[in-house]
Amino acid sequence: MQVSVRDKSSDRCRKIPIIAQGINVIMTVEILAFYISLSFFMKIKKEAHLSFFFIRFELQQIV
Repeated sequence: MQVSVRDKSSDRCRKIPIIAQGINVIMTVEILAFYISLSFFMKIKKEAHLSFFFIRFELQQIV
């Protein structure tokens, strides 16, 4: 019984970093999608450079 409990806990420890990596990937994809849509919207308004620097500043704050 003790051995099986240890095996389960080690499996959980292995799964947690994978889940965390998945969340990080999803977050980066969402940020990239937001940046692309926002930059496209700003190009229509001809304010792409301002939005680009603003987003870079925001990303630096997040990281």
